[in-house]
Amino acid sequence: MKICLYSPYVPKHCGGGEKYFFDVARILAEKHEVVIAITSPVSKEQSQVELRRRYEDFISASLEKVFFISSPLGSDASFLEKLLRVDFHRCYTLDQFLVNPR
Repeated sequence: MKICLYSPYVPKHCGGGEKYFFDVARILAEKHEVVIAITSPVSKEQSQVELRRRYEDFISASLEKVFFISSPLGSDASFLEKLLRVDFHRCYTLDQFLVNPR
């Protein structure tokens, strides 16, 4: 199953909520395809590697099976603009989201 996780605090913060968030992502990634949706663009492989390394250092665990993608979630775009982000929605339907309830 494809699972897309989103937290408005990733990639800006490193705290207890983010540790829990990435623990959930790691456990789900053992049996599923897991991506973390972030508002900041992740266009270069290097930036994804840097982001993964930052959180791996923070949680002291591997995130090798977790990937990061750019998403319209949490952006200043209008609802319609977010819906029209075809590149994001063609991969994930609304029922595939787990939203951090902070």
